[in-house]
Amino acid sequence: MEISISTLKKIAWITLVVILLSVSGFFAYRTFFPRQVPSVEPVITNGQEAALQGVQAFLTVDFTNGKQAWIDQVCAVSTADGCQAMNNLAGMMWTGIKNKKSRMEYTPENATFIREIAGEDGQMQQVFKVTGLLVDLNTTRTASGEMHVIVEQVGNDWSFQRVLFEQEVQLLQTEISRTATAEAQQTREPQP
Repeated sequence: MEISISTLKKIAWITLVVILLSVSGFFAYRTFFPRQVPSVEPVITNGQEAALQGVQAFLTVDFTNGKQAWIDQVCAVSTADGCQAMNNLAGMMWTGIKNKKSRMEYTPENATFIREIAGEDGQMQQVFKVTGLLVDLNTTRTASGEMHVIVEQVGNDWSFQRVLFEQEVQLLQTEISRTATAEAQQTREPQP
Protein backbone atom coordinates (compact mmCIF):
# COMPACT_ATOMS: atom_id res chain seq x y z
CA MET A 1 0.00 0.00 0.00
CA GLU A 2 1.42 3.37 -1.02
CA ILE A 3 0.78 6.44 1.09
CA SER A 4 0.38 9.66 -0.87
CA ILE A 5 2.23 12.88 -0.07
CA SER A 6 -0.99 14.65 0.87
CA THR A 7 -1.84 11.87 3.33
CA LEU A 8 1.61 12.15 4.94
CA LYS A 9 1.21 15.92 5.19
CA LYS A 10 -2.18 15.51 6.80
CA ILE A 11 -0.88 12.93 9.25
CA ALA A 12 2.10 15.10 10.19
CA TRP A 13 0.01 18.23 10.73
CA ILE A 14 -2.80 16.40 12.51
CA THR A 15 -0.31 14.71 14.85
CA LEU A 16 1.29 18.05 15.65
CA VAL A 17 -2.09 19.72 16.22
CA VAL A 18 -3.35 16.91 18.48
CA ILE A 19 -0.23 17.08 20.63
CA LEU A 20 -0.36 20.85 20.85
CA LEU A 21 -4.06 20.81 21.75
CA SER A 22 -3.39 18.53 24.70
CA VAL A 23 -1.93 21.39 26.75
CA SER A 24 -3.68 24.37 25.18
CA GLY A 25 -6.29 25.11 27.85
CA PHE A 26 -3.76 26.31 30.38
CA PHE A 27 -1.88 28.44 27.88
CA ALA A 28 -5.09 29.87 26.42
CA TYR A 29 -6.13 31.12 29.83
CA ARG A 30 -2.69 32.60 30.59
CA THR A 31 -2.41 34.27 27.20
CA PHE A 32 -5.82 35.73 26.47
CA PHE A 33 -7.32 36.56 29.83
CA PRO A 34 -4.65 38.88 31.28
CA ARG A 35 -4.81 42.65 30.83
CA GLN A 36 -4.74 43.58 27.18
CA VAL A 37 -3.40 46.72 25.61
CA PRO A 38 -4.64 48.31 22.40
CA SER A 39 -3.09 46.90 19.29
CA VAL A 40 -0.76 49.20 17.39
CA GLU A 41 0.73 47.68 14.29
CA PRO A 42 4.47 48.32 14.11
CA VAL A 43 6.21 48.65 10.77
CA ILE A 44 8.78 45.87 11.31
CA THR A 45 10.02 44.73 14.68
CA ASN A 46 12.69 42.54 16.12
CA GLY A 47 9.72 40.51 17.29
CA GLN A 48 9.27 39.42 13.70
CA GLU A 49 12.79 37.98 13.61
CA ALA A 50 12.23 36.24 16.96
CA ALA A 51 9.04 34.68 15.57
CA LEU A 52 10.85 33.39 12.47
CA GLN A 53 13.74 31.97 14.51
CA GLY A 54 11.44 30.40 17.09
CA VAL A 55 9.27 28.52 14.60
CA GLN A 56 12.33 27.37 12.70
CA ALA A 57 13.90 26.01 15.90
CA PHE A 58 10.64 24.39 17.02
CA LEU A 59 9.81 22.64 13.74
CA THR A 60 13.36 21.63 12.82
CA VAL A 61 13.88 18.32 14.57
CA ASP A 62 16.10 15.31 14.01
CA PHE A 63 15.54 12.28 16.21
CA THR A 64 19.16 11.19 15.69
CA ASN A 65 20.39 14.26 17.58
CA GLY A 66 18.22 13.45 20.59
CA LYS A 67 15.55 15.25 22.57
CA GLN A 68 17.96 17.50 24.49
CA ALA A 69 19.47 18.88 21.26
CA TRP A 70 15.97 19.85 20.09
CA ILE A 71 15.17 21.46 23.44
CA ASP A 72 18.51 23.33 23.43
CA GLN A 73 17.93 24.67 19.91
CA VAL A 74 14.52 26.07 20.90
CA CYS A 75 15.76 27.39 24.26
CA ALA A 76 18.58 29.25 22.49
CA VAL A 77 16.01 31.64 20.95
CA SER A 78 13.39 31.51 23.74
CA THR A 79 12.50 33.31 26.93
CA ALA A 80 12.90 31.39 30.20
CA ASP A 81 9.15 30.66 30.20
CA GLY A 82 9.34 29.60 26.56
CA CYS A 83 12.19 27.23 27.36
CA GLN A 84 10.20 25.71 30.22
CA ALA A 85 7.18 25.28 27.92
CA MET A 86 9.46 23.58 25.38
CA ASN A 87 10.76 21.19 28.03
CA ASN A 88 7.18 20.23 28.86
CA LEU A 89 6.14 19.84 25.21
CA ALA A 90 9.25 17.88 24.28
CA GLY A 91 8.50 15.43 27.07
CA MET A 92 5.08 14.79 25.58
CA MET A 93 6.12 14.81 21.92
CA TRP A 94 9.48 13.02 21.90
CA THR A 95 8.22 9.43 21.93
CA GLY A 96 6.22 10.07 18.75
CA ILE A 97 9.16 11.84 17.11
CA LYS A 98 11.52 9.00 18.01
CA ASN A 99 9.10 6.24 16.97
CA LYS A 100 8.48 7.91 13.60
CA LYS A 101 12.21 8.59 13.22
CA SER A 102 11.31 12.18 12.37
CA ARG A 103 13.89 14.31 10.65
CA MET A 104 12.31 17.60 9.64
CA GLU A 105 13.73 20.92 8.54
CA TYR A 106 11.60 24.05 8.53
CA THR A 107 12.38 27.15 6.51
CA PRO A 108 10.29 30.15 7.53
CA GLU A 109 9.19 32.42 4.70
CA ASN A 110 7.15 35.19 6.34
CA ALA A 111 5.99 36.43 9.73
CA THR A 112 2.86 38.56 9.71
CA PHE A 113 2.18 40.75 12.76
CA ILE A 114 -1.24 40.02 14.31
CA ARG A 115 -1.39 42.05 17.53
CA GLU A 116 0.30 43.11 20.76
CA ILE A 117 -0.73 41.85 24.17
CA ALA A 118 0.50 42.44 27.71
CA GLY A 119 2.05 39.37 29.30
CA GLU A 120 1.39 38.26 32.87
CA ASP A 121 4.55 39.92 34.09
CA GLY A 122 3.79 43.17 32.27
CA GLN A 123 6.25 42.44 29.46
CA MET A 124 5.10 43.37 25.98
CA GLN A 125 4.27 40.39 23.79
CA GLN A 126 3.44 40.17 20.10
CA VAL A 127 1.57 37.52 18.15
CA PHE A 128 2.75 36.61 14.65
CA LYS A 129 1.53 34.17 12.01
CA VAL A 130 4.58 32.46 10.52
CA THR A 131 4.41 30.68 7.18
CA GLY A 132 7.07 28.45 5.71
CA LEU A 133 8.11 25.15 4.19
CA LEU A 134 8.63 21.89 6.09
CA VAL A 135 10.89 19.27 4.48
CA ASP A 136 10.91 15.65 5.61
CA LEU A 137 14.63 14.86 5.43
CA ASN A 138 13.93 11.12 5.23
CA THR A 139 11.78 11.37 2.09
CA THR A 140 12.50 14.92 0.80
CA ARG A 141 8.75 15.52 0.70
CA THR A 142 7.69 19.07 1.43
CA ALA A 143 4.66 20.68 3.01
CA SER A 144 3.79 24.30 3.55
CA GLY A 145 2.07 25.48 6.66
CA GLU A 146 1.56 28.23 9.17
CA MET A 147 1.83 28.64 12.91
CA HIS A 148 0.84 31.41 15.25
CA VAL A 149 3.45 32.27 17.87
CA ILE A 150 4.04 34.64 20.74
CA VAL A 151 7.28 36.57 21.12
CA GLU A 152 8.16 38.63 24.18
CA GLN A 153 10.24 41.74 24.69
CA VAL A 154 12.98 41.09 27.22
CA GLY A 155 14.81 44.35 27.86
CA ASN A 156 15.57 45.76 24.42
CA ASP A 157 15.49 42.37 22.72
CA TRP A 158 12.72 40.07 21.55
CA SER A 159 12.67 36.31 22.17
CA PHE A 160 10.45 33.44 21.13
CA GLN A 161 7.87 32.58 23.79
CA ARG A 162 5.94 29.65 22.33
CA VAL A 163 3.64 28.31 19.64
CA LEU A 164 -0.06 29.09 20.04
CA PHE A 165 -2.38 26.12 20.15
CA GLU A 166 -5.30 25.88 17.72
CA GLN A 167 -7.83 26.77 20.42
CA GLU A 168 -5.83 29.88 21.29
CA VAL A 169 -5.72 30.92 17.63
CA GLN A 170 -9.51 30.53 17.45
CA LEU A 171 -9.94 32.64 20.62
CA LEU A 172 -7.63 35.28 19.19
CA GLN A 173 -9.50 35.39 15.87
CA THR A 174 -12.83 35.67 17.69
CA GLU A 175 -11.50 38.51 19.82
CA ILE A 176 -10.10 40.34 16.77
CA SER A 177 -13.46 39.95 15.00
CA ARG A 178 -15.33 41.32 18.03
CA THR A 179 -12.98 44.28 18.28
CA ALA A 180 -13.31 45.05 14.57
CA THR A 181 -17.12 44.80 14.78
CA ALA A 182 -17.22 47.11 17.81
CA GLU A 183 -14.95 49.64 16.10
CA ALA A 184 -17.05 49.53 12.93
CA GLN A 185 -20.22 50.13 14.93
CA GLN A 186 -18.64 53.11 16.69
CA THR A 187 -17.70 54.72 13.41
CA ARG A 188 -21.28 54.29 12.08
CA GLU A 189 -22.96 55.82 15.11
CA PRO A 190 -23.48 59.58 14.81
CA GLN A 191 -21.49 61.68 17.24
CA PRO A 192 -23.44 64.34 19.23
